[in-house]
Amino acid sequence: MFPEFLKEYKPDGVIVVNPTHCSEIQQMLSEMEVDTELISLQRRIEFLNSEVL
Repeated sequence: MFPEFLKEYKPDGVIVVNPTHCSEIQQMLSEMEVDTELISLQRRIEFLNSEVL
């Protein structure tokens, strides 16, 4: 989907597959005035794995 779609859709969260792009995506969302939670898929998986152990 195009980033501009998020301005109108206003999601609760945006999942980022590659965490190296989190700051870039957060900046883009801020510039578009999209207030949403940014979720790093890799970090979330690491967190869940640590909870299981």
